[in-house]
Amino acid sequence: MPGVRELLGSIHWSSDSSPLLGIASNQDQVGYGHLSLTMARRLLRDLAWAATHFVPPDEALQLCPHPVNQDCDCRKPRPGMLLTIMDYYGVDPPDVLFVGNHDIDREAAVRAETAFSWSAEFFDQPA
Repeated sequence: MPGVRELLGSIHWSSDSSPLLGIASNQDQVGYGHLSLTMARRLLRDLAWAATHFVPPDEALQLCPHPVNQDCDCRKPRPGMLLTIMDYYGVDPPDVLFVGNHDIDREAAVRAETAFSWSAEFFDQPA
């Protein structure tokens, strides 16, 4: 997506004043056996590195490996992954911005009581 590397790459993620980065991703292909959990986690790490030149701690890289039809607390639009990331960092919902590109992302933010931005709008900002 245009603007992602420019904006996220301009942030010095390892400084004390930098924002905290987390990723919450539905990965139902793991549940269907098309992708291993290990590979899905590696792809999230690779995604983070490609976009930011920084890889957040594993606790901040949350994924839901369950098939779409399986009831779980982690699959967006449920807020489980967002709550886990916030708990790991010790931040409160009003201090969080969740950036996403699907209605289920927006709904997860609502349920987690965080702010939300559409990715197309967020990454269209100058670095």
